Amino acid sequence: YAGTETGVFVSFDDGTHWQSLQMNLPTASVRDLIIHGGDLIAGTHGRSIWILDDLMPLRQMDSKVANSDAWLFRPATAYRARFGSTDEGTPLPPEEPAGQNPPDGAILDYYLRAKPEQPVILEILDNTGKVVSRLSSAEKPPKPDTATQTVEDRWVKTQQPPSDEPGMHRLVWDLLYPSPKSPSGFDSWAKSGAWALPGTYTVKLIVDGRTYTQPLTIKMDPNVKVSQTDLEVQFDTDMKIVAARTEVSAALVEAQNLQKQLHLLLLKVKSRREFAGKIEGLPCTPIQVVGAEHSSSPDLAVVLVPSHVLPSLLYVQLFM
Repeated sequence: YAGTETGVFVSFDDGTHWQSLQMNLPTASVRDLIIHGGDLIAGTHGRSIWILDDLMPLRQMDSKVANSDAWLFRPATAYRARFGSTDEGTPLPPEEPAGQNPPDGAILDYYLRAKPEQPVILEILDNTGKVVSRLSSAEKPPKPDTATQTVEDRWVKTQQPPSDEPGMHRLVWDLLYPSPKSPSGFDSWAKSGAWALPGTYTVKLIVDGRTYTQPLTIKMDPNVKVSQTDLEVQFDTDMKIVAARTEVSAALVEAQNLQKQLHLLLLKVKSRREFAGKIEGLPCTPIQVVGAEHSSSPDLAVVLVPSHVLPSLLYVQLFM
């Protein structure tokens, strides 16, 4: 590596040829470079300190990689750690001066020479060969539902899918098993899957039917002292909670759909008798549904419970 008056450069042949490593570093005089662990730290004149996280791809770069149609780089060790206060609770205000923490999870780097014909697939498998997480470039990250979302977009974090565009790509796996489907208004469920246990995993990249694999090691945060047995108990409990939330989510979605249908009916009818007649054909009696407001007809005698008041299931009693 070399620092110059205008930026940073890297050589893969002992200095015979040099390439820019500028990336998002502003044009600045780089006065010092140091490698700390697997990161490159640049000391600049006037632009503070810049850190390039994870040099593993650069260290593995060679002619074999350059001549391949696709390549999965061996990832660095990932740590189960929570970096800073932006990942738990209320994020810092955008105007608050703060540095950017390293990616929270396993950093996965791969290369594509050209755009593949089929979706790019990234899978994480545990030591028994069971798929922990499966990500596809065909899947698009969910868009925020501004009508029901109760927090700012930056509070809701979702796992990003892999890219299928040509070039180098970096994807961060959040070390979470799949989260239960998040019903409308339940923002906190967006990333609530079980945390992967420390251990050895396999990363699998599938490009147009060809498979590339690399081992991945996950270690516990060295600042947290807890036994493997306790972690396994926590994991089992988390998986049971996710299973229960999946059932609750399906029931809640059904209740919300029923609520929408009832809303349409409530806007059309003028009396309790007319309303009762229209819902006679429903497969179940709408005794309990998600709370909603309706005040146009006192004759309907609906007990109102606004759906944003409580964080769990809410019900209203329809007096027929």
